[in-house]
Amino acid sequence: MSNVQTITRELINQYITPEQEREWLSYWAQRPEEAADSQARFREWRAIAQEFLAVMRNGAPPDSPKAQALVECSQKHWLKDGMRERHLEQYAWNPQLARAWSTIGRKLMSRSVVPDDPEEAERLSDYMMAARRVSPAAMAFRPLAAEAAMLRANGVAVTSAEARRLARRFAELCREFQLGDPEVHARWVAAFAEFDPETREIHEYMARVVAA
Repeated sequence: MSNVQTITRELINQYITPEQEREWLSYWAQRPEEAADSQARFREWRAIAQEFLAVMRNGAPPDSPKAQALVECSQKHWLKDGMRERHLEQYAWNPQLARAWSTIGRKLMSRSVVPDDPEEAERLSDYMMAARRVSPAAMAFRPLAAEAAMLRANGVAVTSAEARRLARRFAELCREFQLGDPEVHARWVAAFAEFDPETREIHEYMARVVAA
């Protein structure tokens, strides 16, 4: 635990200011039950990260069946513990801080699994991200993102017939891959996935299409 606390402090100092840290602590002080639950969620997610580490060390590529089984397990945890909804609530409160803390959380997870080797911890973080990016769900959504980019570039309204067809296909994929509420998923991806600014704007457009 002392290692985790030390690593957490290091990451906080790297990614947020003291003022932002105080804001974050105040946020959780108003939600004591959720704060207690977060410890149990951390242990569950850490167990999955440990399995990812074993698969990575065995040399399995990110698109291997073992790695993809862990991606699917992660997705089930999203739904079970309401992670996306919680993140979106934080984003509505303070977008910049919510994103920064999401980054801290991802890095803390891998560092907690490999506390004495920051380089391997970074490789683990990259490996987990790569596995999610080549998952069947991510690959299936990719053409929809390309279509959203085209509609956005052409100034197509999110309530247009073309946009509504795109929204239906998005919802169908969410059902197929058991990703829960399409609007929640679209908003969460747009807010928290690691995108460059242009790609994020495309996914924000997609989220508005799905919500329309």
